[in-house]
Amino acid sequence: MIRNSVLQSSRRRLVVQLASLVDLLFVILFLQYMQLRLVSHRQAVTEKELRTQAETAAKDAQGVTNQVVHNLEQLQNANRQLTEDLRNAEKQIKGLEGKSKEVARLAEEELLFVAKAAQDMLGVDIGPALKYASPSDVDGIKKLLGKLRTADPSAIVQHLRTTREIQKLCTIWDVHVNEDGTVRLRCGDVTRTFRPRDENDFAQQFVDVSKEAGEPKSLVVILRTFGDAQLAARECEEKGLERAKVLLRAEWPTKRFALATAHFSAAAPP
Repeated sequence: MIRNSVLQSSRRRLVVQLASLVDLLFVILFLQYMQLRLVSHRQAVTEKELRTQAETAAKDAQGVTNQVVHNLEQLQNANRQLTEDLRNAEKQIKGLEGKSKEVARLAEEELLFVAKAAQDMLGVDIGPALKYASPSDVDGIKKLLGKLRTADPSAIVQHLRTTREIQKLCTIWDVHVNEDGTVRLRCGDVTRTFRPRDENDFAQQFVDVSKEAGEPKSLVVILRTFGDAQLAARECEEKGLERAKVLLRAEWPTKRFALATAHFSAAAPP
């Protein structure tokens, strides 16, 4: 009897222990199931993100490709336009070259005409002196010679008288910038050739020469010529003359000083 009771008690304990183990097993299985669900969910989210990134990258790549193709088309169109513009520019240059040659030919004919007119009237060949003169100079001299050539002798005499009377009231000085950058000043009978250090030195040299020449008449006309001189030398002369005018007016307040337009002359006027 006692033995049976012990056996039943042992069975109950075993059943209880087995039930606890089964519960624990179910708990473990449930936890493993939940863990697998979580891992599966994470993998699905990661795959979705990777797929989205891949799609975005593909769209971006397609956009870049389209932009590159568009830019290439624009460059090709621009290149074609530039090529066409270059052809047109070359045609215009050829046309301008032809016009330039024609203008040069006409200018040469004009120069020969003026030189011959002067040779016929005065017996002097002025062709070399006008070789590098501006078209306006040649045209002005042509008109003057034309008037003198067809004018009445009394009109010519009157013109010469007018010129003489003007010279009585006017002092003529001249400045020439040589090819090597030196300057020749001529005020009356006083002549000086020097290389100015700057515009102030030029002005002072001019004033010194003018004082040496003596007091000028009421109007002073300064004739200007230049050879194949560098631009810096010509700018020094131009600024120096403006400075000299200020100093000369201070020296002779009642005198008028006028600067003539500069003209090209291969050599200094005699």
